[in-house]
Amino acid sequence: MTKEKIKDSLKFKHLLTVIISLLGVLGSLASIYAIISSQRKVSLQCDIISITNVLDINTDISDLDILFKQKSLKAENKNLKLVIIKIKNNGTEDILKTFYDENAKFGIFPKIGEIIEKPEVIETSNHYLKRNLDIQLDTLGAAYFSKVIIDVNEHFTFKLLTLVNIGTTPEFEIVGKIAGIKGKINLSLFEPEIDLPFLEQVFLGNILVQIVKSIIYFLIMVLLIVVITTSSDKFTEWRIKKNRLKKIEQFKKSSNYTFKNIDSVIFDYYANGNDHYLLSIQEDLTDINSFSEKYFALKENLKKEKEKCDNLKRYTDQFYRLESGLHMTKEMIDAGFLFENNGVLIVNEKLSETLNQFIKFCKLKRLVVKHSDIDFKMSI
Repeated sequence: MTKEKIKDSLKFKHLLTVIISLLGVLGSLASIYAIISSQRKVSLQCDIISITNVLDINTDISDLDILFKQKSLKAENKNLKLVIIKIKNNGTEDILKTFYDENAKFGIFPKIGEIIEKPEVIETSNHYLKRNLDIQLDTLGAAYFSKVIIDVNEHFTFKLLTLVNIGTTPEFEIVGKIAGIKGKINLSLFEPEIDLPFLEQVFLGNILVQIVKSIIYFLIMVLLIVVITTSSDKFTEWRIKKNRLKKIEQFKKSSNYTFKNIDSVIFDYYANGNDHYLLSIQEDLTDINSFSEKYFALKENLKKEKEKCDNLKRYTDQFYRLESGLHMTKEMIDAGFLFENNGVLIVNEKLSETLNQFIKFCKLKRLVVKHSDIDFKMSI
């Protein structure tokens, strides 16, 4: 394996390590966010849907009077109002029968006005509530709900007939205790649900949720950039290699060349972007005597350094430098460009001839190659 291939392999492994690390961090943060956002919560949403007059008389008629339980509403300055209230489990936990406190019954108490008859359930979200929910009115005028299971997102609606002074609006408060709900349960006027703008939906949640979201979004962006960059590089490499293979086919079909299997090593180097390696081989083969002397001298020095390392029981920096110096020549021998015989390097003339022809062919095509941050320009 050439140094360039080793370098490319190390780059790929480093990039793969970065991607795996980012995925690990992203997965951890997503898990934290999932835990934060999925914490069990007991909650009830109580809304006053409407308050309307039972009798809407806009003109004062002296001879008209309305009796309620044998009493004149006009004389007592009273009015009847119908109140519609909806209660919904808007938490993430089902409310079970065991959640209700025996000593603090769940119900509704009038702060202003009087509930004058038993409340009536007018709508439920499921048959269970329709069959089992009951509302009882006590002697003090408070209405209490029977213990029923209210699953997440289930609800019921009931109506109250109230008696209030003319010009006033009935007011109520939710009483009792349900396990998991801290503080009082609020009763407010109903506000229709609206779709929040995109940005408001994005920024829902407390500061911890926002921090986790921001980190997750950032890591997703980094991961996308890494993936896009890697994909782009791989595509560029594939496109360049495709063009190189096309050029190799053009050379094979040229009139002054006959393909031989041994020549494949040249084409493999070229297809993988090792143009400078081919040029270096050509240069070394041109002056084989000088190159051979240097090779055997280097080999002898390595042998001596190896003996020194054996005595030291460790490898020295000089050993690694000498071994690195021999690496390219060993590759040339393994590839078939050279043969070592009785202390002499012999050139494979046929392979050398093909190498010269191929490099000349590349020069005629004005090929510009960039590999490992080194520019090689072969031109006429």
